[in-house]
Amino acid sequence: MPYLILVLNFIGLVLSIFLYAQESGANLPFCELGQKFSCAAVLSSPYAKLFGIPNSLVGIWFYAFVMLLFVGLSKNNSFCLYAYVLMSLISVLFSLYLAYASIFEIGYLCPYCVGTYVINIANLILSVIALKKRDRHDNSVMPVFLSFLLSVTITFILATGISLRFETVEIDSILVKSSEEPLSPLPDMIKNRVLEDHKKLLIEFVDPVCPGCLRWKQVSSKVRDKIKTLYFPLDKECNPAIPHDFHKNACFLSRVLICAEKFSTVNEITNYLNKNVSDHKQNFLENAVSLLQKEFPKEFECSQSVEAATELSNHIQLGLSLKIVATPTIYYKGFFVDFSRVSPEIFVKLLILDN
Repeated sequence: MPYLILVLNFIGLVLSIFLYAQESGANLPFCELGQKFSCAAVLSSPYAKLFGIPNSLVGIWFYAFVMLLFVGLSKNNSFCLYAYVLMSLISVLFSLYLAYASIFEIGYLCPYCVGTYVINIANLILSVIALKKRDRHDNSVMPVFLSFLLSVTITFILATGISLRFETVEIDSILVKSSEEPLSPLPDMIKNRVLEDHKKLLIEFVDPVCPGCLRWKQVSSKVRDKIKTLYFPLDKECNPAIPHDFHKNACFLSRVLICAEKFSTVNEITNYLNKNVSDHKQNFLENAVSLLQKEFPKEFECSQSVEAATELSNHIQLGLSLKIVATPTIYYKGFFVDFSRVSPEIFVKLLILDN
């Protein structure tokens, strides 16, 4: 059983490092598995931090601490056992709180976070079993103290290393050439109007309901004037690449935003959507058509036009030709921006310096 404790917490440590790295360096579009699964939504919510510290960073410390306690447990130290039981209980209570927040407040689950919840529950079960079988002779508190200090040191080193990885980059190192000639398949109607010099333009493919897109728009607020938005809704209603209704009414909302450009109401509608979508109100998504018809009648009427549908179709076809599979997807100077190499915040800083 002691080795099972070591293996479980090593897996928890790896998951926490992965989540912290992704939270520091990416928008996590690959977590967009459906309406109920989104790491981006969870990690960008207020529940992702404990007193300003990312939960993933707390997880790194916790699993490192338990693994170090394993040394004391293997030598029959009573204080290590009591510390293990106490920390396991606290971690399960915290996991229940986060699970409740994810389901009922955020409206999404992060699969990797759920994995840590399972490990925490397993830790509690193993700690109770160990407590019932206790045969402890060493009553020194020193192993617990040393485990705490070492785990804090390990956490600091890992966090610093991960942060440095995303800060010590140059903008050219995060630009990846597409398998297709970047942006060359643009329809003439879009190319003439939008991309007269696309090498100097940043282009984003977004879904108006995508949590990662909401985060990206917040981060890029200082450079919105340099960005052209194209829509790639993850909704099978209009996107042939989407097998399921990942984001219900995303096609309709995309058409509304396309029309909003004509009425100069993009910011107004975007703020309205952010307020409702960021709270992950499923009722809003279900009733988006009637709500938008009431709040923005001109844009709604325009969204039902053939012109709006055609322009959205052009956006989607361009995205398909570039082999886009998730949102947000960003192109700069004709190159795909690889957010696995840099955080969105650092990219925006590099973008400002590059211009």
